[in-house]
Amino acid sequence: MDAGTPITWPLQHEINGVLLGALVGIGLAITLLHGGAVLIIVFAVGALILGVLSVLPVGGADMPVIIALLNSFTGIAAAVTGFVLGNDALIVAGALVGASGSILTMLMSKAMNRPSPTSSSAPSASWPRTAGRGQAPSTATSVRPTSKTWRCSSPTPSR
Repeated sequence: MDAGTPITWPLQHEINGVLLGALVGIGLAITLLHGGAVLIIVFAVGALILGVLSVLPVGGADMPVIIALLNSFTGIAAAVTGFVLGNDALIVAGALVGASGSILTMLMSKAMNRPSPTSSSAPSASWPRTAGRGQAPSTATSVRPTSKTWRCSSPTPSR
């Protein structure tokens, strides 16, 4: 296995969908049955497995975008927790983290010429192909135009 290459397998989206549906069902059972330690543990383990399976198909170059997305999710979760607890500071702090993480995710996606990530983000056929190992395709250039740009943009020393 090459470091940074996406890990994919047949029927990965279907497996993730079934696992998500099972987690929704377990969540409803927890709510309707008023808890239950076994159900909560099964729910936590299933959520952990779903999280790992959702992030495995992401290649190395796209991982910072996913980290920013997960960071925005934590902010949103903190804001929702603030609503539940009635804590205004937690609402504001969570909203700031969630909003800044969302903005960062969108800017990074745009800068990397990638579609906006979703919770089931994985490389798709519509994504632009990279040159290899997560590298963007390079464009040919020479040293002379670059050196002229640097020379023109640098301030002239005053004597």
